[in-house]
Amino acid sequence: MEIGPKSIEAMKAMAENQIDMHADKMNLAWLKSEDGKLKVTMAFDVAVSQVAQDSVDIDCSLSFVSERIKSKVGTTVSENQGHLDLNMPGIKVKAISGCRV
Repeated sequence: MEIGPKSIEAMKAMAENQIDMHADKMNLAWLKSEDGKLKVTMAFDVAVSQVAQDSVDIDCSLSFVSERIKSKVGTTVSENQGHLDLNMPGIKVKAISGCRV
């Protein structure tokens, strides 16, 4: 079994289809980019077909990041600190300890 001319032609057609299908979204991602860069990755997974004899299965995927999301939260936790019961009769207390955003 080989990756012959028919397989290569199928890969070319799938690549063209993926690019055509996502061209508008790639352009929007490009326009949104903060650094004037857009990384577009295309990959092919080629495997011996499990359903058709003497055939190969070819999958084509295209990926790019359309929006950069950067989020960070943190806190400090001490496993050795005892529990402080703030539920005292007649007193309402709200407390958040050790939380930073």
